[in-house]
Amino acid sequence: MQRSIPFLEVIPENKIGLSSVYIEHQFLPKKAPYWHYHPEIEILYVIAGTGIRQIGDNIGNFKPGDLYICGNNIPHDFHVDKEGAQAEFIFFQFKAEILESLGSEFNLINSFLKDTSKGILIEDFYCSQIQALTGYKAMSPIMTICKILELLEQITQPENATKAEILSTVNFLNYEEKNKSSDNRLNKVTEFIQTNYFKNIHLEDVAEIAFMTPSSFSRYFKSKMNKNFKDYLNEFRVQESCKQLIAGNKSLQVISAECGFETYSTFVRAFNKHKNIPPSEYKKLTSS
Repeated sequence: MQRSIPFLEVIPENKIGLSSVYIEHQFLPKKAPYWHYHPEIEILYVIAGTGIRQIGDNIGNFKPGDLYICGNNIPHDFHVDKEGAQAEFIFFQFKAEILESLGSEFNLINSFLKDTSKGILIEDFYCSQIQALTGYKAMSPIMTICKILELLEQITQPENATKAEILSTVNFLNYEEKNKSSDNRLNKVTEFIQTNYFKNIHLEDVAEIAFMTPSSFSRYFKSKMNKNFKDYLNEFRVQESCKQLIAGNKSLQVISAECGFETYSTFVRAFNKHKNIPPSEYKKLTSS
């Protein structure tokens, strides 16, 4: 089960050294969820492999060619669920102030990065800088920075920027300052769902968390999320069921019950609605 409160990840000094950018070429085996956030912006590119990713309150599958940008302090996690499987990533972390301190030539890049507070996905992304950066250990720090700047320029080109998909529906702020947010009650509701999705959740339960009447909460939630609460809850449960289907060691009926669906038929209807495929077919595809 995903932890409801992410932890702050700090890059050790001995890893980042004298560089202003932390870069890592990583081969990721199956592991426990690593639900975390950090003050740096992170760009992650999937070179090979598949698995589960969660960025803010958005859960889905990652695949080769996906490029993700996680703005500072948005919780996220990428992990492989299948035994013996492995994914290959390259990712970079840097503070936004580095680019903000540069000249007006970087205004377009800075403007684009300001929109990453909810996480961004660009599918089927390719540029030569990605392959070049896998050899970063042989590069000088200046050459590495130059390649990353070229990558950022490529990301903001119209053919890529227009494909950018905003992922999370909630702004996740620095957790030390979160209580100052006017959307704090929505954060509390989504955290409650992440922690209790497998239970029997009623509208009255979440309305109470938001200190609202059920009818007022329904209108509020729809205005913020662009979907009603029941749809959001079922979509979250479906995404959680996908994790278990990919793991492949439980029956559909058990997964349905463990993800909070009252009946198996409700699970199948919700899965079809949100994935456009029956859960049995999804299980075959992901186990092949």
